[in-house]
Parts: sequence; C-alpha cells; structure tokens
Amino acid sequence: MGPASTFANRQEFGNGVARRQYPYDPGYQPTTPMNAATGIDRTLLLMRHAKSAWPDVPDHDRPLARRGQRDAPLMGRWLRAADHAPDQVICSTARRARETWQLTQAGLGVTPAAAFDSGVYQASAAQLLDLIRHASPEARTLLVIGHDPAIPELALSLVSATAPVVAGVVRYAAPPAVFYRMREKFPTAAVAIFEFTGHWHQLSAGSARLTWFVTPRESMTLPVSAICTNHGERLVDLGVAMWDF
Repeated sequence: MGPASTFANRQEFGNGVARRQYPYDPGYQPTTPMNAATGIDRTLLLMRHAKSAWPDVPDHDRPLARRGQRDAPLMGRWLRAADHAPDQVICSTARRARETWQLTQAGLGVTPAAAFDSGVYQASAAQLLDLIRHASPEARTLLVIGHDPAIPELALSLVSATAPVVAGVVRYAAPPAVFYRMREKFPTAAVAIFEFTGHWHQLSAGSARLTWFVTPRESMTLPVSAICTNHGERLVDLGVAMWDF
C-alpha cells in the first residue's frame, strides 16, 4: 500500500457527511503556522483491531472472533467514561478493523465522522503517521484503528522522553511503567492515548505525551480517575510522574 490516501480509496460512512468534510484532507495546508505554545490541545487514540478469527478467507476479509466481539464494546465504554470519545475516526478497510469500529462505536454511544481507508491496511508506521498528519484541523480527538505492527510501532515512536512545558505549564505524562508495558506487548483492542499541542501536520516522532495505555482486561478494572486528565495538567490517583529514561 502507498503512504498516502486518495479520494478513490476512501469510503465515507454515517451522518451523510459530504465529501468536502472528510475527516482528513491530503491537500490541507495551514495558512498560518501554529506555535505549539499557543496551539490547540489534541488527543490521538491509537487502537489495534480486536481479536480476529482465522477462517479460510483472504486476510482482508477475516472477521472478529468471539473475544474480539466482546472486547471492542468494552473499550468503547471505557473511552466514553474516560471522556475520550473521538470526533473523527480513521479505520482500516479490513473487515476485522471495520467490525472493531462498529462495536467500539456501540460502546461509545456517539457517531463521529468515520473514514475507512485502504491506506491503513498493511501500512507501515511511517505511512500511518503520514495519514494522521493529514487529519482535518477540525478534529480535536482522533481515533485510528489499524493493525500490528504499524499501530504499536507508531505508538512507541511518538512518545516524548521529556514532559514539555506549554505556556509555562509543565505537562505530565503517564508513569514510565505504562510505556514499558506498552512496549512489551500491545494486545488486540488495546488503545494508546496521546496528547500534543499544535496542528496534526506537526505530529512527529517524540512529539506527543503518552497519557495512558489500556487493554480490554484492564478496562474492566482500571478506575477512570487513574488516567491523565485535563490534557495532562494533573494525574489523579497515581500522583505526578515525569518520564525518567
């Protein structure tokens, strides 16, 4: 698959969204560069598709297994409770990814604009980042549903080694143990939550704060108050923790 998407390989679903309102525009160029210190806080949700079955069908057509059908709505409910409902979604065209979104959406209880892009299927981490960089400037919280290894590799590459200072405020990140756990294993249906300040096109390696990483199993037991909230200005229950590599 090529690194960039075209209108030909996209499909728009839900809400009757017009073509000009696609969740991301490969031709978008900001007219005024945004200073990260005064820019917009954005949230990126990187989700690996839920557990899939292995019937005798082409890889692109593999459906979710029973476990995946159970896990996806769990993650949707957790994201809703954590106040991380996306306003735009980019999802692979693979059946297992589309079914993941459908069931996650049921748990979320919201209907954001969603684009199913063939560029996500078999994309590398670099190609996936390129797609995200073309997200609409209107999107404040973007959910990307993709595959291994691109989703885990991109998640690891985005993490900033130091907590940035934005407008004089130190922005805190999840404890290092959360990063190490994500690096060790990124299970199906898991979600990595990142925050950064600026335009989507400014997202790059080491430019985002990992605020949490949650798996389906943890979503049933992890209190929402344990995650980083208010765009990283405070950590509840866990205490303040800076990156220490």
